[in-house]
Amino acid sequence: MKILVAVVIIILILISYLFYEYQRSLHLIAIGEAMAAATVPFSRTAAPSTSPIPGGELRIAMVGDSTGVGTGASVAEFSIAGLTAAKYPSASLVNVAVNGAKTNEALAQLAKLDGHFNLILIDVGGNDNVRFTNYDELSSSIKQVLAAAVAKSDHVLLTTTGNVGTVPLLPWFSRFIFAHRSRVIRQLFIDVVAATNGDVRYTDLYRDPSIDPFALEPKKYYARDLFHPSDAGYADWFYFINQQLDEFHLVQ
Repeated sequence: MKILVAVVIIILILISYLFYEYQRSLHLIAIGEAMAAATVPFSRTAAPSTSPIPGGELRIAMVGDSTGVGTGASVAEFSIAGLTAAKYPSASLVNVAVNGAKTNEALAQLAKLDGHFNLILIDVGGNDNVRFTNYDELSSSIKQVLAAAVAKSDHVLLTTTGNVGTVPLLPWFSRFIFAHRSRVIRQLFIDVVAATNGDVRYTDLYRDPSIDPFALEPKKYYARDLFHPSDAGYADWFYFINQQLDEFHLVQ
């Protein structure tokens, strides 16, 4: 009898916890959706007369998901696109990133870009992680995306979300799954970039939780929805992105 009572109590506790996590997730997702709806992606049209570049202005494009849009940043200037534009003040920047986009949807975004670009930034893979895209499907998608990007740009920089296992919105018991998927997707992207023709590079944002600021100070590095990066989160990512941008030696 005592064993039965103990089992019933454990089941009730488990059900209560799962209900709490469900309600908590719904609340945070609602916050994230409101943030996404209110976010205007950074873009800038630069007059050719302001650029010293022979033959026209420096042209940059941003492709990807909500982190390309800049959801979570307090203002567009603190997003990856905004920080990149600040690095190249005389450049134009076209932003075709879409909230919620998976990697295969980046092909449609690239198709919207007219003309040739000096640099295309691609930030995808986060939604493929949390929505459990098959790895083979993801590999095929990123190969197609990079091939299309190389055809439109002199330089291509690919990145993806760091360790999704640190995301506070996700129930703690599930985080090890997303941490594992983060590592697999990271290596998949590294391998595809290495096999792609053209000047294509990968910015590695994955870090072990013991040194990852997103894991150590989640309230600082994640936005109010505890899913998207905050201003501090985007600044942290851009620290690494910026180093790779320097390697492209883009002329201002």
